Amino acid sequence: MNRLRILLLSTRRRRNPNPIPLTQTGKTPVSLLHEHCAKLGWNKPQYNSGRAPAGFQCRITISRKDLKTRSTRQITMFQAGKVYATDQESKHYAATYVLHRVGSHLSTNLLLPPIFKTFWRELDAVKAETDRSKAQFEYHPDPFLAEDQLSKTAKVQLAEKAVAEARENDATFPVVHMTAEHRAMVEELLRGRPEELSASGIGANGDEIGGGGQSREEVMESVVGMGFRRAHVEEALSFCRDQAAVIHWLCIHVPEDDLPPNFLNPVNPEIVGKRHTTESLAREYVVDRLTAAGFSRGIAVSALARHDGNELAALTHLCRHLIPDDPASSEEEDPSPDDLALTRTEELEALEAIYGDALTLDPKSGSDATRLFIRVDLPAIDGETTLELGYLHSSRYPHEPPALVVRNPTLPAYIRLHVMRSMQEEARSLLGAAMAFSLVSWLEDRMPGFVDSPPPLVGISAGLFEKGAEVAAVERVERGKGGGRAPRAPRDPKKMFDLSRKLREEFARQKDSPAYRKMEASREMLPAASYKEKIVQALAMHQTVIICGETGCGKSTQVGQFILDAMLLSNQGASCNIICTQPRRISATSLAERVAAERTEKVGKGMVGYAIRGETVRGKDTRLVFCTTGILLRMIQSDPDLHEVSHIVVDEVHERGVDSDFLLVLVRSILTRRPTLRLILMSATVNSETFSAYFGGAPVLEIPGRTNPVRDYYVEDLLKFVSFDSSGIPRMKRIKKGEEDSEAARERAQYEEDGLDERDIDAIAAVEKVEGGINFGLIGSIVRHICLEAGEEGAILIFLPGVNDISRCIDTLRNTVGRECGKLSIMPLHANLSSKEQSAVFRKMAPGERKIVVATNVAETSITIDDVVFVIDSGKEKVMQFNGSMLALVETWASKASCRQRRGRAGRVRPGKCFKLFSRSLEKKKMSDHALPEIARMPLEQLCLSVLALGWTDVRGFLGQAIDPPPLENIESAMRVLTEVGAVERGNEKMTALGQHLAMIPADLRIGKILLFGAIFKCLSPVLTIAACMSNKSPFFSPMEKRDESR
Repeated sequence: MNRLRILLLSTRRRRNPNPIPLTQTGKTPVSLLHEHCAKLGWNKPQYNSGRAPAGFQCRITISRKDLKTRSTRQITMFQAGKVYATDQESKHYAATYVLHRVGSHLSTNLLLPPIFKTFWRELDAVKAETDRSKAQFEYHPDPFLAEDQLSKTAKVQLAEKAVAEARENDATFPVVHMTAEHRAMVEELLRGRPEELSASGIGANGDEIGGGGQSREEVMESVVGMGFRRAHVEEALSFCRDQAAVIHWLCIHVPEDDLPPNFLNPVNPEIVGKRHTTESLAREYVVDRLTAAGFSRGIAVSALARHDGNELAALTHLCRHLIPDDPASSEEEDPSPDDLALTRTEELEALEAIYGDALTLDPKSGSDATRLFIRVDLPAIDGETTLELGYLHSSRYPHEPPALVVRNPTLPAYIRLHVMRSMQEEARSLLGAAMAFSLVSWLEDRMPGFVDSPPPLVGISAGLFEKGAEVAAVERVERGKGGGRAPRAPRDPKKMFDLSRKLREEFARQKDSPAYRKMEASREMLPAASYKEKIVQALAMHQTVIICGETGCGKSTQVGQFILDAMLLSNQGASCNIICTQPRRISATSLAERVAAERTEKVGKGMVGYAIRGETVRGKDTRLVFCTTGILLRMIQSDPDLHEVSHIVVDEVHERGVDSDFLLVLVRSILTRRPTLRLILMSATVNSETFSAYFGGAPVLEIPGRTNPVRDYYVEDLLKFVSFDSSGIPRMKRIKKGEEDSEAARERAQYEEDGLDERDIDAIAAVEKVEGGINFGLIGSIVRHICLEAGEEGAILIFLPGVNDISRCIDTLRNTVGRECGKLSIMPLHANLSSKEQSAVFRKMAPGERKIVVATNVAETSITIDDVVFVIDSGKEKVMQFNGSMLALVETWASKASCRQRRGRAGRVRPGKCFKLFSRSLEKKKMSDHALPEIARMPLEQLCLSVLALGWTDVRGFLGQAIDPPPLENIESAMRVLTEVGAVERGNEKMTALGQHLAMIPADLRIGKILLFGAIFKCLSPVLTIAACMSNKSPFFSPMEKRDESR
């Protein structure tokens, strides 16, 4: 009992006189840390406390099991410099510190006893003063993850430092940039002359190498230490005398995928940006598969182009290419197709029985080829080895070698190529019988030896790099086409010459035919025919020629034929590709039909074709294509330099649409890069001085028209012999006292002097009001006058501003003059009609029937209605105008140039008459000489996106090169719209991925975006319906003659 009492007393004396006050909840920091670790799946924390000189200090180790490595990861934490009076106190403070490190973002401090809450606030203050980059790791909720991130960051920084140091070192060396063609040429030259790499050769047994007195063994160990394979260095030493020459030889001969990293350029100078279509992307995948077999990319591209994109045919060519002078097939007589099919079928059945699951047939090979993969059991070689065997059903296999590829991801390409080369030789010895089983057995026996004794680099290089310059040329063509088309092999000059000669002979036979001679005689009657030699000579001397031809001179139908005939007769028909642009689809199709008829051929079956949106008609011999301006712009997107085009003819250039102005900017840029390209600008009313200056003083040829004289009748003339209902017409403004010298007074006095009474003067004022619309009663009176009083035959062409005006005019004519004027055939002509409906206006009328065509400005240019004698011109047109925020269709007075074009339609057959629903005074005061360019009054979103898609980064600078640059506020508005749509990045104005796709869709931006998102969210069918409805007029449309039935 005494001993127990003494022990208790001694224990009381050692206790701290001021124990730590615990929380009322009973949870200490040690308990809270234990719960936190258990909650996160960590192990129980380990406390390592010990006595320090001034008290107690505790270190806590937290740990967890790594499920990937099945090892235990540990992290030890403690607060440096802190000691406490007792061991228990040090543990609680250490636990609080660890809780703060892993849970400072939580409210754990609310559960702590009061004394530790104060300590927690002190730790918060320390955290606030810690550098932010350091705190994100020290106070991470998962210290194990923070440790990994910190390690990765350190490695990245170390790598960046090494790269920076290497870059500084590399900056002291000169850099030579070479094109792919020049690089291939130099490498091929050096491979063919290995002795040039060394001043003198050495023997295989020589000990002294030279160059600093290094021995053979020293050079060997030094170069091997750089990362080259020992077998490669051995081979190089048989050609070179010193270490520098050995390294040069290795860099030339070792394939790039096997070069040490230090000898590889980290930046590929041949990488170019491409816009991929579905076709070009599929081709890229095929090239990747061919290069994975071990062949260089250039050789793969060349082989694929040679075989028109057929992967298996290209692979067969590459495999046979490994053997020089390969006869490719046995000399036996050709077996019958039935014998070949039987042999192949029997072989497949035997292979399936022998190899079972180790045999796989490629389901994508199709019905015209067989491609199989056999897994080869090679325990001595790392990785899985597969033999690929393929042949086209049109080939003579097994009487010619198939495509043979050895695939093993652990083996370098040069070893696999050597195996494939030897296997091709083995296959050549097995011709005439099924060979797959024999080749697998051969591979099992010989492959380990090839891996142990790598092949000489010279032999592999001969098969791998042959014809490098040709490959480089193919790649250059591919890059020039922007990735939108399959690469085309360089043209064979002999084939081009033979084709040109063939085309010339066919043209000569065609000219001798009676039908052609008859059409040629009618062509020679056109004014343009006498300018044929001048046009051809001008194109031979100048890149750009401007042709101003009066209406009826035949420029639209003849200029393209002049160029085509000259190219055919000069044996250049194979390289001739003339693109003639038209502002409207009906112009392109009707001109193609007319030109084809003049050449006694059908469109698309001979030299002439056309291409419009949604329809292309051309054949393999087509050399003259009529298309809309938008089609040529799409061609430039896929081929920025128009390598396949020899001549561009831009017709009706005076119309100055957005597309035509954009095209001229692009073509002017292309002309600087394509000296052989020729550009011809044509119009009847073009401002030749402006266009000539824009194209550097291009020559101007003026062709007079064949039109007959046309008599003009202005509205003041019409009122003298045409009567119409003028009731309800407001009276002209009266002249007040003191306004006698005003312009209105002089104008009224002139009308009175011409014999017009007051009511006629008022009628003129009413007719000339734009907001007053068209006076259809006056048009009806003019038609009645032509039919009844003039008594002349010929069609009537009426120009009106819009489709609604056309409908009202047709209704008026049918209701007011239809019964009086005999049999009338009244038909509309505007852009919303189908091609078939538009073509109806060219139909010849029966005797006693008069044709009346009511048209918009579609009929102004290009298309010719042969029997038109009378033109009624309202003088008005509807144009789209853009004020920076809203697009509106505005009715306005047409330009004088447009009115001259309309007037010219009346004199194509015989002397005609033009009835104008405006006065001479109005024409002089309110009509501009030329129409305002569309680029200055239309929204520019699609145009700006097209500029960016073509690689131009400065949209404002590019559009500033236009003949008449658009207002800057319109460009800014367009760029804002592109940003809001998501086609352009905000701030830097670079195209987004969405913008790249939208630029390839020939539709409004919003419709294009709907289509893309419909495809992404897999609801394409309903979205297509919505987009179709949005991009066209109302589907509830009925023909004019059935309009009453639809009401």
